Amino acid sequence: MKTNLKGTLLNTKENAQFVSILVVDDSKADRLANIIECKRIFGKLPGIDLQIEESATLENAFQKASENTFHIILLDKDLGIDQNGKKISGIDHIQSFKTLQPHTQIFMVTADERYEEIVAAMKLGAYDYFLKSEDPVKIEYRTVMLGRAFEKSIEELKQAMSKSTKAGLYSEFVSHAPVMQMLDQKLKAIAESSKPVLILGASGLGKGATARRINKFRAEFLGQSSRSFVNINIGAMSDALAQSELFGQDAYSFTGSGSKVKPGLLDIARGGDIFLDEVGDASSEMQSKLLKVIEEKQFLRVGGRQPIQTNARFIFATNKKMRELVKSGKFREDLYMRMQAFEIEIPSLEERKEDLPAIIESCLRNSLVDVNHKKISINDFPEDLMRYLMRDNIPGNIRGIENDIIKLVSFIPMDSQGKPIMKEWKNILGASALVRRTRSKITLDDFLSADIELVGPSFPGYKKAQEIFEKKLIEEILEKTGNMVTAAKHLKIAKSTLSVKMKHLNIKTPKEIRRDDSRAN
Repeated sequence: MKTNLKGTLLNTKENAQFVSILVVDDSKADRLANIIECKRIFGKLPGIDLQIEESATLENAFQKASENTFHIILLDKDLGIDQNGKKISGIDHIQSFKTLQPHTQIFMVTADERYEEIVAAMKLGAYDYFLKSEDPVKIEYRTVMLGRAFEKSIEELKQAMSKSTKAGLYSEFVSHAPVMQMLDQKLKAIAESSKPVLILGASGLGKGATARRINKFRAEFLGQSSRSFVNINIGAMSDALAQSELFGQDAYSFTGSGSKVKPGLLDIARGGDIFLDEVGDASSEMQSKLLKVIEEKQFLRVGGRQPIQTNARFIFATNKKMRELVKSGKFREDLYMRMQAFEIEIPSLEERKEDLPAIIESCLRNSLVDVNHKKISINDFPEDLMRYLMRDNIPGNIRGIENDIIKLVSFIPMDSQGKPIMKEWKNILGASALVRRTRSKITLDDFLSADIELVGPSFPGYKKAQEIFEKKLIEEILEKTGNMVTAAKHLKIAKSTLSVKMKHLNIKTPKEIRRDDSRAN
């Protein structure tokens, strides 16, 4: 049975740069034999950093499994005698190891070839069963299966990271605008350090995308093909749940098959980056724990007593004004000082208008993933829709654009040729909501793109509606210019025409308004 193990490992997409193995055996000679075999298989591969830990007892093995991530565990079946003179079987503790290390692949190691023992181990979660033998066929089999187990462990870790990194559809970092290009250069410099980063900015500006950008640059700087990245939104969950997700849970019950140990995001982020969003909403207890992690590079699981080391790089984000929170005593100053080794602020959308078409296209592309039977391109978007999506003071910023596009993609009807009927966009997005936005004024572009009901039950007729519009237009231009000559130029009509319209619409001249004001005073 031949296999190209070198090609298999080095072409693994989520190559973690190292193979981490735990060898558990009460016999020093057998531990040494397993270590030598692992070094023979993995040790000489270029780009692979082999890390092997060994344990002679279950207690020590459980301790190491709670502190480190292992891709593979070689677990001896017969682990000696306990204090009561009873044989210790590795099979009885497979589930405890799987609870501590859900993504590790466990091999039972023994000279016992009994079929029922093999079946029992596999049912309890063992990846495979190794027989102690110098038979060349069995050695080759172990080589193949160890390589496959490593691949499986990496794939499961990748899937776990994927589930832990969902923070909305928008995750691309667009940097066409000058202010964003400057920010991008700053992120590259920040990525050369492992110190914490604090990202500030209003909600929906892409703080998560910025954190991922730092993660990408950090991987490039270290020469890594990829680097773990997980995130947690502290502001979106209760304090107890946030602590459980971040630190994991530990009932300190290592030896029973019913162990309640649950790894946290810090376990998955080991050797990578962890992004904590809305850290400004962290409770005082969470703040204390975060300070300890940053300062001491270790943490306690919920319910645990044994400190666990971590080398994850922290990236924090918030839309709160941190200095005001510190001043008011709502946020620890010592934690804030630790968090802001590098502090950056995301520019507003008004400062990077050039990026909006690319952001809209990114949101569209990601929104179509779940409805890939629909073929919609940004080129299908009419001008008035693009104006609407790129309007000033977009509620929710990028998240607001994303939400609009998700609605659009979900509900836009398609014609018989499978093309979107884009004229329906106003009804789908309820664009009449423009007039209810937080700002008090809308532009003519807004007016033209909004789904405003002009001809309703109270419609006064064409002539009256025209007079209402003309009066509003003339009064606004007179207020801005202060005189009829300039106002007429802006309106692109003669001064005499403006004068006639003002008399007809009972609009006072600027001089008349000033005179009335002086009389009133």
